[in-house]
Amino acid sequence: MRHSTEKRWINVVRYSEDGTSVLRRKEDLLATEEPLEIRVQMAEGDVRSVGTLMRTPGNDFELAVGFLISEGILDFDPSNLVRTIRYCGIDGSVEQDYNIVTVRLNEEVPLPRSRETLISSSCGICGTETIDELMQGVEKISITETFAANVITESLSAVRRRQKIFEATGGVHAFALCNSAGKVLEIREDVGRHNAFDKVVGCRYLEGNFDSSSIFGVISGRVAFELVQKAIRLRIGLLVGVGAPTNLAVQLAEDAGITICGFAGSKGMNIYSRSERIDISR
Repeated sequence: MRHSTEKRWINVVRYSEDGTSVLRRKEDLLATEEPLEIRVQMAEGDVRSVGTLMRTPGNDFELAVGFLISEGILDFDPSNLVRTIRYCGIDGSVEQDYNIVTVRLNEEVPLPRSRETLISSSCGICGTETIDELMQGVEKISITETFAANVITESLSAVRRRQKIFEATGGVHAFALCNSAGKVLEIREDVGRHNAFDKVVGCRYLEGNFDSSSIFGVISGRVAFELVQKAIRLRIGLLVGVGAPTNLAVQLAEDAGITICGFAGSKGMNIYSRSERIDISR
């Protein structure tokens, strides 16, 4: 099995108060970044590659399923389309054995054109043709409940305590689902924030937990357009980011009925869309 971190010897430069520098060697932990090819096997047996992305190894089956949901290949509902998920090597090497995942489906589904280029850890929608295509099929999320502002900001410290790979390396993002009391329900880490999101989506799907009521998502960095897209598929009405959102993310959130909070921390947060979902009296 591949590991999420790797030890390396590095050189460290430190400056003293008098301006002189000291060089020393130390062992450091780096976040692992490796390709994962995701394949779909149809009920009739045909296998097709739908994309290769850069990710941090770990929870690969969740990532594969979450990616298929984000791509619109699978719906996030109890349709039980997934029959099996397995690693499949092509030459017997350890790297290949754990860098290719095949998801076998119970029935035929339409597949998009395979992404011909590597999907980097910083990009979630590289293979999509146009913004118009991304905006199609947006179903508005109704506001049926509110979340206490203080619970939202307090949840960030709970999420931060659960970021074990970040604590060790400083080189990964996280996405977490929290309930209305601020309890962390699920959290995943990855070099790509969209991968971390997909891992959580895949986890919920594989566990058969399709209830997205009374939960909100916490993102360790900025709130970008593709993350709002994923929230729509998961039916999450509130996204909280440690960083800022982009203008297109806010536009899509307004259209979809999603609340975006940015620059969230112990001193407060900014509300960029659908502020009626936030209760500042609590």
